[in-house]
Amino acid sequence: MRICFIYRKFQILSRNSDSDFIWPLLKELSNQGLDVLMIAQKSRTGRDFIEREGVKVHFINQDIANPTLNEFEEELKKRIKIFNEEKPVQIIHSFDSSIHGLSKIKIALNLKIVLDVDALKMSQIFSILSFNQETAWSHIQVGIKAALHFIKTYFIKDRDLLNLADGVFVNSPQQRFFLERYYMYPDSRIFGVPRAYILPEQETTQVTWDLYKKNFKFSEDSEFILNITDMNQPHESLQILKSFEQLARKKSNCYLIIIGSGPYFKDIEYQLYNLALGNRAFLLGSLSPEEISQWISKAHLFVDLSSFYRESEGYTIEAMLRKKIIVASELGPLAHIIEDKVEGFLVRPSDSEGLFSIMNQVLNKQFDLNEISEKVFEKGEKVFAPGKAVDIVKNSYNLIINRKGFR
Repeated sequence: MRICFIYRKFQILSRNSDSDFIWPLLKELSNQGLDVLMIAQKSRTGRDFIEREGVKVHFINQDIANPTLNEFEEELKKRIKIFNEEKPVQIIHSFDSSIHGLSKIKIALNLKIVLDVDALKMSQIFSILSFNQETAWSHIQVGIKAALHFIKTYFIKDRDLLNLADGVFVNSPQQRFFLERYYMYPDSRIFGVPRAYILPEQETTQVTWDLYKKNFKFSEDSEFILNITDMNQPHESLQILKSFEQLARKKSNCYLIIIGSGPYFKDIEYQLYNLALGNRAFLLGSLSPEEISQWISKAHLFVDLSSFYRESEGYTIEAMLRKKIIVASELGPLAHIIEDKVEGFLVRPSDSEGLFSIMNQVLNKQFDLNEISEKVFEKGEKVFAPGKAVDIVKNSYNLIINRKGFR
């Protein structure tokens, strides 16, 4: 079976990109004998072709300084024809929305197209819902906003993508529910696929850690709450800051570490200083993967209130596999994986009081933290093992290829 993956932003083996989940899948499929191609836009290395561990990655706009989406899509159609002439392609699997122009090629070459749910704008709806609070007015406001966003994105782009797809891969029951109920996509075409993740080897950088201790005046008994974010949804980090403000009054040896950069960095920084947390909460910006892994190893509590999978989710899974206590969103992608108060904690993103209560109880050891750490580790190993994801993906591919007709 020959599979052609499409992801404009793909960077091979880059811990600083959101392709962390993709590489283990490509690698395992190749190891199991499938012919795996990846088509991306540009490589930071300047090379237009890289083959590693059996995976062939083609960067098709390498000779264009600032390629547009239209230029990528035009070259994409040419490349798929060439690849199919070399050896028939059975499946086109797209991780983004770059496949709009493939309808004619799909029919001409008898291709099947699989769409990853991240190619849709559904994640933004989950983000809007995370603002919801337990008041009637909040329900109305959030409901209207989510409905307007759905109508706009569905008719402009998502509907065409779904009409083109022979199957959609989702990562959570919530995504399946929304796709079937609101996008009117048939359940038989929806496939639940877990993320694949490989725990990276941890490198010791004691010199860097000693500098942090010296600059921020950490003591040996300091306790750290860690949040890693892309700062595209500022309310998540702002809620954490509000909750931490209450905790900081009660515990003098705890610190909040926020790692990441993005469009709302200044807003989060302003709120941090506005709450007078300048000596207890620290925005570290973008760090190397090695430094982030070290912070994960030092963290007593890992908080991720995101409502959809993104770059930082790879680090959340790493935290699970490093036996850290996790606090995740009730609306997030880990909500169906982590059992509340057994393998971690789930909280409504807008509930700052609830988040404060969890953080306070964890740092005061009011739970059996050793048991929770072991259970979250076991769940992470079970759910995110690349082999499990690949078996499900292969079975889904076979069902899609052998199925006749769309509906």
